[in-house]
Amino acid sequence: MVAQGVIASASVGVVEKIIVFAMLPPAAISSAVAAMTAQNYGAGLTDRMSSCLRSGIGMALVFGVGICLYSQFLPETLTGLFTRDGEVITMAADYLRGYSIDCIMVSFVFCINSWFSGQGNSIFPMIHSLIATFLFRIPLSWLCSRLDPYGLHLMGYAPPFSTMVSLIICIFYIRYWRRRRRPAPGQDDAVEAVAATTAQN
Repeated sequence: MVAQGVIASASVGVVEKIIVFAMLPPAAISSAVAAMTAQNYGAGLTDRMSSCLRSGIGMALVFGVGICLYSQFLPETLTGLFTRDGEVITMAADYLRGYSIDCIMVSFVFCINSWFSGQGNSIFPMIHSLIATFLFRIPLSWLCSRLDPYGLHLMGYAPPFSTMVSLIICIFYIRYWRRRRRPAPGQDDAVEAVAATTAQN
């Protein structure tokens, strides 16, 4: 980024605007996941909590995959919305190709974070986010800027890679969480019976 100066700075600014807008749908869906998870958690319906998570991830992926695919083939049409400078458009498009993959990654991580937050566990999302940011995203961005000082292509892959680290941590933690909270035989049936009785009343 040092070698490119103002052009690189402007390109990063353009892509950040696009990414912020692109991540609004996954963020909104994750908020719904948090609310629905909290309701089902209070009722003891763990199966429905899992259904909420899967549905949220599925809906978020519709937007994430669509934006990522569009950014791979026609990124200039997006970066050109914010500037008429040809160099900025080209460099921003190169950066967007890598960064847009993060739209897919966050579709998982946003919903998983909200799923845990809906259960009253906000510590774990904070911990894995800090790990991914300070131990991976920032060092990788710096390293990529050194490996490719005249472009932003490599740097664009730092955000999705760090989010992938968060996702891996989440997957392992979910497995641990499920083993720890595995219900005793007949417990799920009892919970469903209580829920059915409540609904009838």
